[in-house]
Amino acid sequence: MKKTNYFTLAALALLSLAGCTHDEEPAANGLPMTGTPLRATAEITAPVTREAMTTQDLTHYYFRVTDQDGAATTEYDYFTSMTLADGQWTGDKAMTWGTAYPKVSALEQKGVEWNQTEYTTGKTIAVQTDQSDRETGLLKSDLLYMAPKAISAADLDNEGNIKVNLAHRFAKLKVVVNVTGATTNPITALTIGGTQTTATFTPETDVLTLSGNVADIIPYRESTEASTSGPGYTATYECILLPQQLAANTLKVTATAGEDGTTKSYEHPKELELKGNTQYTLKLTMNHQGAMNPSGDVNVGNWGDEGEIEGGEISEDGKTYTVSTATSLLEWAQAAAQGQSPNLILTDDIDMTGQTWPTIENYTGGTIDGGGHTISNLTLTKQNIVDIGLIASDANECTIKNLTLLNPCIRDEYAHGSAFFVGSRATNITMENCHVIGGIREISGPSNYEGGLVCDADYSKFIACSITSTQNMNLMGQSMRDINITACYTIGGNLVGYEWGGTSPAYNASYYLNNNVITAADGSTVSSWSEAMTAMNQALSGTTYQWVENEGTDKDTRPLVIKSQTTN
Repeated sequence: MKKTNYFTLAALALLSLAGCTHDEEPAANGLPMTGTPLRATAEITAPVTREAMTTQDLTHYYFRVTDQDGAATTEYDYFTSMTLADGQWTGDKAMTWGTAYPKVSALEQKGVEWNQTEYTTGKTIAVQTDQSDRETGLLKSDLLYMAPKAISAADLDNEGNIKVNLAHRFAKLKVVVNVTGATTNPITALTIGGTQTTATFTPETDVLTLSGNVADIIPYRESTEASTSGPGYTATYECILLPQQLAANTLKVTATAGEDGTTKSYEHPKELELKGNTQYTLKLTMNHQGAMNPSGDVNVGNWGDEGEIEGGEISEDGKTYTVSTATSLLEWAQAAAQGQSPNLILTDDIDMTGQTWPTIENYTGGTIDGGGHTISNLTLTKQNIVDIGLIASDANECTIKNLTLLNPCIRDEYAHGSAFFVGSRATNITMENCHVIGGIREISGPSNYEGGLVCDADYSKFIACSITSTQNMNLMGQSMRDINITACYTIGGNLVGYEWGGTSPAYNASYYLNNNVITAADGSTVSSWSEAMTAMNQALSGTTYQWVENEGTDKDTRPLVIKSQTTN
């Protein structure tokens, strides 16, 4: 179908326009209407944030419509500049529906003009080096983009409009500086250095190539708040950055502070990848008379989730905290204790000596990925419920993997349901490559069916896990229904302390050492851990896990370890 001289595009005020604009048009019901006007809606799909472009800021964008890949004939070849006026979007080109679904994309960066050639072959773009003003700096740096998408019926609303969903193509960095000992905010200027600010971008193919131009950026100061607990101020800054990979000691924050204009700086010591449509929070502390120091790592967060999930990333599968310090791990734990069930990814080993772990209940649908790392010296105690564990109770439909607890301790007078990973009522969970090394229980009263991984579980899987403790400790306290235990082992205890209701788990090449005899769940024995390992690895065929004999100093108490203790 060739283009006509008529075009109508309803957006944002679509429902209010339906009565006077669409009464005579047949409902699309998800199908293209040959010969009728092609229309679209438009919105920014990332969560609303105060200090970056939102749907309410959107008054213009560029819209591209082409045939899907491999189309035999050309029905669609359309590029227009869309403008919002009086609640209605109008394009400078016109088009009607053809006989098939097209491919669409969209783009907007305030004040930057595009033509069809540039959209196809690319042009130089940049973020502003001075973003201190919201309108002329921060928002002009924010590039909104919908990558080319071959649409289908699911991409039309009930009125037959194409849904144009714009997202933030660049990254956002928040720098939160806690200034201690100050009665007024001493920071008079702050810059963020080390990042490239220009690139070539080709919207038609979504290819962004950095140009190598490194420049300091003056961020927008979002807020300055006085401390309520004593002398001190917290200043929060934001800026838009191009997606890029930064080497260690590249990202640099420089602050000018005090009446004498003293310059203080911080260089981030680790590599950092900045991804589009993602917010990164860098927390710093600075004594008004001393140096600037980090109070935590750069933490990934939801674009626009103002302070709710510091240290977390919101992606399509939910909220994710990426942590490498005890402080940021506790931030995840507090969020989980509040019922948010955020995901967790560890990027380093963490020592929890002296830290108080909160009670986490009803952890549902999340993923805890240790990344092959270790949490050491975690003390778990009963607080407001009787159950104790990394997750105290009710872990539901979640995954825990690639995590080792070294020398954890359960401490209480009485523990109704306790284990190091999940205290009680694990339902439909998967645990893989999880280990307890040297765990101890300091419980003076009775404890029901002690478990190392979980106290009790049903409809759950345990793969390539181990318990190696100086105390007799079962892999699981109680098994309920539909339990599968594959290639796991425990030292000193049994695989399962009690099989509830006479329902036996499905055991596959799993072993326990008791009285110096290596025994399988069916009562058969093997002569060595090497023989057990062969059977366990056969059971793990097709997974990323393989057991190897431990060559470390603790090989006598921990005979087998997962190869490299990491997974892809």
